[in-house]
Amino acid sequence: MDSYNIESSNADCLDSRPLKKPKYNDRRIHQNQHEQYKVDQTYDYLPQDYEMTDLDYCAQITIETSSESDILVKIDDIFVTQAQLLCLLDPLKFLNDDVLIPINIKELHWYLAIINTLKCEIQVLDSLCWDSNRGDLVDTLQGLQYHLNIIGRQQNMISHKWKDLQIISWKITEQLQEPMQKDGSSCGLFMLKFMEYWTGESLCHPITQEDINCFRYKLAGILLCWKTNIAQTSPQNISLLGSSDDQKEPKSSISLSEETKYQSLLSVLSKISVNELVGCLCDYIKSINCPETLEEVWVRNSKPYSISLTLRKLQEILNEDMPMDRDCFNLVIRKFMFDDIQMMKKTKGTISKHYLDTRFWLITDFGRHPNFRKKIDVEQLAETVSSWPGVNYNLSRCKLIFIPIVQFNKTFILLILNQDKRTVYILDPTPLDPVYKYNPNARYVKKLLCIAEFLPKAMSKVCPGSRWNEDVFLWRQIILSDVPIESRELSGYLVSLFMCIWKDEELQLPVLKDGYELRKQFMAQLLTYKENECEENMPAGVRDFLRYINATQS
Repeated sequence: MDSYNIESSNADCLDSRPLKKPKYNDRRIHQNQHEQYKVDQTYDYLPQDYEMTDLDYCAQITIETSSESDILVKIDDIFVTQAQLLCLLDPLKFLNDDVLIPINIKELHWYLAIINTLKCEIQVLDSLCWDSNRGDLVDTLQGLQYHLNIIGRQQNMISHKWKDLQIISWKITEQLQEPMQKDGSSCGLFMLKFMEYWTGESLCHPITQEDINCFRYKLAGILLCWKTNIAQTSPQNISLLGSSDDQKEPKSSISLSEETKYQSLLSVLSKISVNELVGCLCDYIKSINCPETLEEVWVRNSKPYSISLTLRKLQEILNEDMPMDRDCFNLVIRKFMFDDIQMMKKTKGTISKHYLDTRFWLITDFGRHPNFRKKIDVEQLAETVSSWPGVNYNLSRCKLIFIPIVQFNKTFILLILNQDKRTVYILDPTPLDPVYKYNPNARYVKKLLCIAEFLPKAMSKVCPGSRWNEDVFLWRQIILSDVPIESRELSGYLVSLFMCIWKDEELQLPVLKDGYELRKQFMAQLLTYKENECEENMPAGVRDFLRYINATQS
């Protein structure tokens, strides 16, 4: 409904409405027409009778004495103006007579058609903005026109407000210029929201793909838990996804019908893309604010050393103002290596890439004056470059070593050493410090010298005599120019992505909408780690989400 369709009518019609005789005197009603009455009481319930009260009269006067553009109702992001409310005070006024027609293209795509009787036009809202001749819509309009022609021939047809009944001749106008839908399965959900928010001129509330991703699950819950749902099980018996009250062991008293209904909710997940699943899971994680729950450990792995991630630390991944946490980074690198080892076992191949985490760089004490550095324990240094548990492989035969560098300001860069080509690749996603604007390469010299000093010391213990014992500062150095430059807060996430996708001496970057999308993918990597020792700490609903994410990815 929208305000622009309010028809004019005689002001006397306002006096014809059935009103309860007011309890206050007439002098109060005939105060200055421009005075705003203050509604100082509110309803906290839905009244079950329709008898007018003094509070209702006060509200009416407020509506009548306000200007058309005044916003009189605002609940969350939805608002109602005086012009839109005024039609409720006059039985001869209305907002519009628009007819909403959902159109389905051979079970392939949904869009919305609106018969706008005021403008005498057919409005089309298509979330994908498909360029088509709208043949399905024309067929629908022809069928509607057939029935309108029959009605028009009736001798006793009641009066109507339509200016023209020949809708088949009305102009068809596309209302959306840019696609809103970013996936291939949300068209019907967008159409429902179009029906809810279209005013005849525009959408009264913004709609995004993120909104629709959440609405998808919400709609399933609405349908199943609606008070008029007469299915056997009551909504109170449904286990909520992600509920903090989920039990680790199912109770024996759970009925078969309850389990069936819970599974019917979960069955929706099997039809949803990985990105949508991850997006909704991240939205749930962000919504948790219980202090005790935030301190629970959701992810832990103890090989080769223990790393634990609380829910609070996971939640910070989704905070775009927070830089990469070192434990989170090290654990995701561990997962990359675990995945490579599992693939090697399946294909009976070899390990060609060796990942270091941040321990190697931190133990060098880089950035501290040599006079104040701690004495390096070579055995401890060697542990930071040793082969990963899970399989025996010869580090000297690895083609590549990935060395992440975390700096004092929590920015990350990546060095990739290729022993076959005796080349060091430098991947730096951080903005250039103005100090180095005349010689950008100078910012890496000290770092390369540090690695050239300490890597051979570690390798002399792990794989003596190999090429990894050479002075890598003398190797060829290539600074990649096609690396995306982002903020300090995002550099760690980009470096982890570079380590994962580096192939054939180049970056094969995926298409990412923004930095938050990268953070969500990083979250998914951590939560789907198969060597997670604390998965049982997660709510059952979260584990179900992860199960479907793993199934879809595989």
